[in-house]
Amino acid sequence: MLEGLLARARAFTSPPAGKVAVRAAEPLSSRLGASPFVSREPERWQGLGPRRAAPVVAGGHASVGPEAPPPLPNWGEDPTTGEPLPVGPRLVLDPGAFREARIAHRHAWFPALAFAAAQGDTAAGEAAVGAMDGWLRQDIPGTGVAWAHPSDLAARLLHWHAGLAWLGAAAPDTLRAAMAGSAQWHIEHLRERLPRAPGDHARRIAHHCGVIVGALTFPDLPGSRAAWTESVSALRFALPEELHPDGSPQDDAPLRLAETLWYVAVARAVARANGASFPTVADAALVRGARFLERLAGELGALPPLGEAPLGDLLDVPGRPLAWGLWNLVRAWGLDDGPPAPHADDDPRVAWLAPGVPHPAGPLAEPLSHEAAGKTWSMWVFRESGLAVAHMRIKNRPSRVVAAMGTPLRSTHDTHVAPLHLLWDVGDASVLADPGPSQGAGRLASWLRSPGAHNVLLLDGHAVAEGVPASLGVARVDGKKARIEGSHTGWHRLRVPLTHERDVLLNQARLIVTDRLVPAGRRVGRHAVRLSWQLGPGWSLTPEGTGYLAKRGDLTLVIQLPAALAWSVHSGESTPGPVGWVRTASGGVVAAPCLVGDGGVDGGAEFVTSFEVR
Repeated sequence: MLEGLLARARAFTSPPAGKVAVRAAEPLSSRLGASPFVSREPERWQGLGPRRAAPVVAGGHASVGPEAPPPLPNWGEDPTTGEPLPVGPRLVLDPGAFREARIAHRHAWFPALAFAAAQGDTAAGEAAVGAMDGWLRQDIPGTGVAWAHPSDLAARLLHWHAGLAWLGAAAPDTLRAAMAGSAQWHIEHLRERLPRAPGDHARRIAHHCGVIVGALTFPDLPGSRAAWTESVSALRFALPEELHPDGSPQDDAPLRLAETLWYVAVARAVARANGASFPTVADAALVRGARFLERLAGELGALPPLGEAPLGDLLDVPGRPLAWGLWNLVRAWGLDDGPPAPHADDDPRVAWLAPGVPHPAGPLAEPLSHEAAGKTWSMWVFRESGLAVAHMRIKNRPSRVVAAMGTPLRSTHDTHVAPLHLLWDVGDASVLADPGPSQGAGRLASWLRSPGAHNVLLLDGHAVAEGVPASLGVARVDGKKARIEGSHTGWHRLRVPLTHERDVLLNQARLIVTDRLVPAGRRVGRHAVRLSWQLGPGWSLTPEGTGYLAKRGDLTLVIQLPAALAWSVHSGESTPGPVGWVRTASGGVVAAPCLVGDGGVDGGAEFVTSFEVR
């Protein structure tokens, strides 16, 4: 048996002595939504062989020098596309290829194929086993793009857990043994490279969740109990630190928060299924965060792309927004008895992580944020993060206005500092858009995360001085109208005595924005002003009066602009610098019209812009 294991798992196996146990997955029924997150009696495997000692290096982060580094091994093919998993020198020169490689090495394809196998697709099961076997044969622990970012290891362990369970008896013993040996390297790597910087809460949580799932999936690995116990305990502090008391994220990146809470939800399900307790304080933080995301998503389901986004989807369920799924899961666990989000009774996430758990007793009322999205505006306000979210139906489709009036006190690599930023969506049409996550390096990525790419006012090229927060003032609904006000004094630190106030009036299908510069001293001086409005993709513009008439499908948008500024339209431009670009939900970047108004002020000024959907 020793020779067979060594031949099967050439890359590495388990420690030099001792037994390795894995969670043996029982055969699943063909019922959609069968849960892999249940407790099972472990079976024992002999996993003997040398541990390969490899230095921890970031293969995808090597510096570009006179000569490219030697190619690393090929990790086989992505079974979902048939393409080789990219690795090697081209990743050094091509950040996009490095990103694609990281996504492939997170192994989302493994549970996807395993789930298809659980539904009776034998070929999918064979593809999952073959691809995983090929990866294990070639992988060198700690080396290459597969190990460059430790958070990818956490995602891989979660995908392995679900994939093994859905494969059931179709996963050979030798494959499970090799995966157990690899899991030990994963767990040790995650523990040794735990992020400790102040702004790394999300990644720290992902590490802990990966350790919990990996150690409980392979419970007889040396030190597994100590590893998952330590990580469960650490979530008592790490998760609450990621959130404001109202559930909004500290770094103003809701997409990143959704991924973090999904990590926690999976880790909680695995822990509870195996008889491990989960911290009550972490449960409370999970509820707060899930409630925030559900209210932010509203009837649209999709979260606004504020700040940075996760690298790739984790156990994705197409057609079932993660914000809804997290909230419905919290309800199914009995952690909150609030009204449900859509698909409360047929969300696969609930079937996976809370199988057989009845809904809380009592009638199922419609969610407040959805019920209120009628012919008048309703609003949720999150003052800790300076966020106001208004919902209403326009032209018989859901509409959402997001006023990101605040700036985070803790700026991280997930944060886009854009004070008094404004978004507006009507159905699948983005009226006022966020440029989206930067996702990488280069001129375009730097532009997408810069203040100038957002719907803000710049003074002498500055949105705000670093460390000066913007604040949310009034946020209320008055009958058929809603009003949101915010301000910042971020230019004072730059020795410019001007305060920026932004008032947003929502009047049915019309949005009126008043930007006011208020002098805070007698000598203001002359300063350049730039006001930008980034529209979503698909709008065609025609000049009309003091503004533009925009059309997209059956929607017409009437735009009136302040005459005090000189206006121009930019779309998909790269020189002298990028402007007019928006990242889509699929990750690509497309051209979209951006209205840019330039002018100058030497005192107080007021600029009124109007957008009306007809």
